[in-house]
Amino acid sequence: MSDIDTTQSPSSVFYGYFSKYTWRNEKNGNSFFRIVTKQELFFEQQYCKKEVKKNPITEQEETLYTISCDGSKYPVPAYDEKTPIRIRGFFRNLHDKGFGWDFQITDIRESTSDEITTIEYLNSEAFPGVTYQNAVDIVRLFGTDIFAFIKKSTAKQELIEKVDLSPETADRIVATVRKTSAERELFAELSEIGISYGACAKAIKWFGNNAISCLRKDPYAYGKKIGLSYKQEELLCKHFSHSANTSCRLRACSEKASDNVSTSGHIWTDMRVYYQEVKQLLNNHIFDEDIALSTCMPFIQKQMLLDTQNERFYDRSLLIAEQRAARNLLRLALAGNREMEPFRGELVEEAQKVCGIRYGRQQRKAFNKLLLTRGVKILTGGPGTGKTSTINGMLHAYEIMHPDHIIRLCAPTGRAAQRMSESTGRTAVTIHRLLDYQPDGLGANYRNEKNPVDADLVVVDEMSMADIRLFDMLLAALKTGTKLILVGDVNQLESVGAGSVLNDLMGTSDLFIEKNRLTEVFRQKGGSPIIDNSQKINEGNIHLHECEDFQIIHTKCEEETLEQTKILMQKLYNKDNPFETQILCPSRKGEAGIENCNTVLQDLLNPGKQSLTYGNTKFRVNDKIIMMKNNYSSQDGYFNGDIGIVKELGKGKMVADIRGEMVNLCRDALDDVQLAYGMTIHKSQGSEFKNAIVVMPSEPANMLVRNLLYTGVTRAKKRVFIINEGSAMECAIRTNTIGKRRTMFAEYLALAARKYEESSH
Repeated sequence: MSDIDTTQSPSSVFYGYFSKYTWRNEKNGNSFFRIVTKQELFFEQQYCKKEVKKNPITEQEETLYTISCDGSKYPVPAYDEKTPIRIRGFFRNLHDKGFGWDFQITDIRESTSDEITTIEYLNSEAFPGVTYQNAVDIVRLFGTDIFAFIKKSTAKQELIEKVDLSPETADRIVATVRKTSAERELFAELSEIGISYGACAKAIKWFGNNAISCLRKDPYAYGKKIGLSYKQEELLCKHFSHSANTSCRLRACSEKASDNVSTSGHIWTDMRVYYQEVKQLLNNHIFDEDIALSTCMPFIQKQMLLDTQNERFYDRSLLIAEQRAARNLLRLALAGNREMEPFRGELVEEAQKVCGIRYGRQQRKAFNKLLLTRGVKILTGGPGTGKTSTINGMLHAYEIMHPDHIIRLCAPTGRAAQRMSESTGRTAVTIHRLLDYQPDGLGANYRNEKNPVDADLVVVDEMSMADIRLFDMLLAALKTGTKLILVGDVNQLESVGAGSVLNDLMGTSDLFIEKNRLTEVFRQKGGSPIIDNSQKINEGNIHLHECEDFQIIHTKCEEETLEQTKILMQKLYNKDNPFETQILCPSRKGEAGIENCNTVLQDLLNPGKQSLTYGNTKFRVNDKIIMMKNNYSSQDGYFNGDIGIVKELGKGKMVADIRGEMVNLCRDALDDVQLAYGMTIHKSQGSEFKNAIVVMPSEPANMLVRNLLYTGVTRAKKRVFIINEGSAMECAIRTNTIGKRRTMFAEYLALAARKYEESSH
């Protein structure tokens, strides 16, 4: 009978329980899996296993059949083992490919009318704390359809009162069963427009059973919350039959146009450019009808401030952030700059003994400026100028001056905070952690002027990475009298977000904000080619010094660039310390871009069959990964830019070593994970590696800028390899973009400085 063609067979329905996935793409739900059913099968090709078991309730023998199911063309939800399900579809004959029959899935959902299946489900690992007798009692009291029962608003209370379950166990049963159904229903609804299972799981986590109604109400606000792209939000809006001129869409268009401006780092943009951006977003061919720009004007006016004289649009929220930041800097300066500290010169000698170094002239001068008064201070300098040793000594001196004061150290990213901890031997956190930032609904709660940070001294490292929104939040949360010390390298990349904070601060009056510039390089014997060449890059000098520890490899095309990258990584890659050598590149796309580079190098350096498939990516044990978003709410928190190593893979989850901690990354977090054999130079900021391979492709040309190359080169502690495609490196060195972001912060700082000086007379 094996040659029977069942492709055109009528649809069949089977009830049973979920057994296991034999393969699954965790992003889109496509999978092959097996179920176990008691329904009789007449052809042995229809099942891959047949066994006879005694029913523990009826004590009758029953025949169980295991069916192989093909869900490769259907978005199958993430089911736990023993989950009761109903499948619909037809058997497909794969005899000519050397297989039996697969059951092609056309529909799947949770359902059962069988007592023992429900009992075994409730007694499975999905419900810790539920005994076999508990499961029997639940079925006999409430029936076999546990999914229908759990929908009742009184389900939890009935489980507590009638089955004598603890509130925690009852709550876990209700939450697990509802989550299973809710994820399946949401995924079935949204998978056809490309929404990932991870995003659906995240929506259920955030919004519970109201997830679908929330997304239907406002696809943009709630879609953004779970990490959807603007295009996905548009598809969602159309899917839910909103009109093209619905208010939530018009608002989102104006906000997205503003985001596109701030993504380039600017606070304001040319009026015509902004209008053109909005027009393109309004009429992007996802909706059939074209919308007039005038329809969007009420929302544009809420989002943007029009300067008719200069024909500019300012982002209102960013402009307010700049104004408020300047006011708070003035508040901190007025309260602190006149307050003399108990600093004495002998403390420098004391710091030298503790740190085991000899401070140079500029560092000694910095001690005076940093410690003589309170207020706001800045310490800047390039690699090798002693920023870290100066801060370490300053902290020791400050503790002697104020043994009862609270010192808090922070940085914009998790990786930068970790490096700060390592270099100071003290606890450092992200700025978000310092502010106790917690997402809440569509917004967030964090410390502010009403609930300030409890600290007498706050030191912020890697200030070049801080955008104006983050800096504004930090300043608002510092109580009057707090000393604030900002540390950074003004020649590094500016923040990904809007603003040019550190650069604008460096241009303000020294009387208002005291600045300490370290330029003297402390050279070890033989000098450092990394430091020498980073200085040359800053000077616009294309004639870099090449040696064993600083090599420039010339290539003619992107294929050759990728080949040279592979050769270097094969030579330098250390399996025991995968982040010892890191590839850094400006771009994500292209033959030698990060995305293709990661796929190629994973197969080269970490081959293997066992993997977790998520979209087009396969994750394997020992893979290098990087987190692309912040997760403040999870017990296993992680931050944008955190790097780690995959240690374990399970069903729909991985365990990764991030910052020395084992972090569980479940389905709702997998959208946030990417391979990191290569990473963008932007993402590497705040990190340090023994060896850096800086890939400079000739395209995209707009990424070839001086501070980007400088940042890549200065990520290395020992050796640098620049792969120079054509004249990409030379082009980058000649192109200086620092200080060219369109902001108003410098003007507000100048106004604050004048007020400060007036109050001093």
